[in-house]
Amino acid sequence: MISRRKIIFACFFLFVIMVCVCPLYVEAVALTDAGEKPTENTTEITTEERICEEKEGLAKLKKKINKELKGKKGKWSVYVKNLDTNEYMLINDKKMPSASLIKLYVMTTVYDEISSDAQKDSSLIRTRMKDMITVSDNEATNALTASLTKKGTFNAGIKKINDYCKKEGYSKTRFLVKMGKSSPKNVTCVRDCGLLLERIYQGSCVNKKSSKKMLKLLKAQTRRGKLPAGVPKGVTVANKTGETGFCENDAAIVYSKGADYVIVVMSQNGQKAVDEIRRISGITYKYFN
Repeated sequence: MISRRKIIFACFFLFVIMVCVCPLYVEAVALTDAGEKPTENTTEITTEERICEEKEGLAKLKKKINKELKGKKGKWSVYVKNLDTNEYMLINDKKMPSASLIKLYVMTTVYDEISSDAQKDSSLIRTRMKDMITVSDNEATNALTASLTKKGTFNAGIKKINDYCKKEGYSKTRFLVKMGKSSPKNVTCVRDCGLLLERIYQGSCVNKKSSKKMLKLLKAQTRRGKLPAGVPKGVTVANKTGETGFCENDAAIVYSKGADYVIVVMSQNGQKAVDEIRRISGITYKYFN
């Protein structure tokens, strides 16, 4: 004969099963009836996860570029990534004087502030942004930087930009001195620039809408004498240059038939550096095409 205690335990066990299992079953059925799969079986790959799947490669290209740079004066850094396959190559990823490449980070920080309603978009902001990117205007850059905080000062603005860079993983980028002073204290690296451009390309830099606006500005660039000059006419290039008396830099997204790719070249105290950047650009384009 079954004891009263065992009957009570069995009833309690059945009650627990009904409470825990039945809601999950109902939810799964509802999702299925709606033409959707249960949540636990749905996996969405984000842009950042796709970026994290990158793999080092492009060995033949790296060999060609190293051969081109052999014996050249100055310090050189090069980053190339095939945006179709996530393969990349990297030469000397060190902090280098950014010159006007720092304006890429000013641009993204401003759009981040606008997207979070911390700053209002306006015709003045849009005009300054266009001037900063397409003609590399220094005064526009300093004004945008100062506008990032309620204090309206440059020092408060660069703190906002540096905090943004740290948050987004641009670990070797620092903005410290006003544009126009040609200071080596403003630094970045080819990998940071490449990651920023890739996020713009993927539509994940701030958000899709902001990425589209930033890409449009980079495609409207008027300074086309470096990386864009190394590819055939008619090839779409979105780029941002940077130069001082001691460095020549350029960072670009290149849309080619063989592959869309990011390329960033930075030089310090290089001889005939602009010509060298063009040659590296040409070598890279030929490799993919």
